[in-house]
Amino acid sequence: RQRENVFQQHVHVEREADMYEQMMGGQRFEMTALPDSMIQTTLFVGNLCEFVVDDDLSQLFQSVSVLQSVPACVVRKADMSSRQYGFVSFPTVEEKEAAILRFHGYEFRGKPLKVECVKDHPNAGRVEVPEAMV
Repeated sequence: RQRENVFQQHVHVEREADMYEQMMGGQRFEMTALPDSMIQTTLFVGNLCEFVVDDDLSQLFQSVSVLQSVPACVVRKADMSSRQYGFVSFPTVEEKEAAILRFHGYEFRGKPLKVECVKDHPNAGRVEVPEAMV
């Protein structure tokens, strides 16, 4: 079985990926508030194909980064189905802006991507991202 490492409340816990995670190619993550330190370098990516997984998103956006792999997560429901949006984080604001210019409207897996800066919700407060992003 595929093994993964998970951080829970700053304690390192090792567990096996469950059946849904293995079949869907993603992981279950609780949502958490995006830290202030990441708000300027994280993007919202919407209109994803339901079969896009974290690695697909990372590989696509890596082309505008100096990093070999950029942190990326597709948001999933409890049953592991995709919510069809995700987040990608970059080391610099310049790379984030380059990603917006290159990928907003870009057709990926048959759907045009919606790529924009992360924004707090006027009524709900700080935007929440999968805990793997922080």
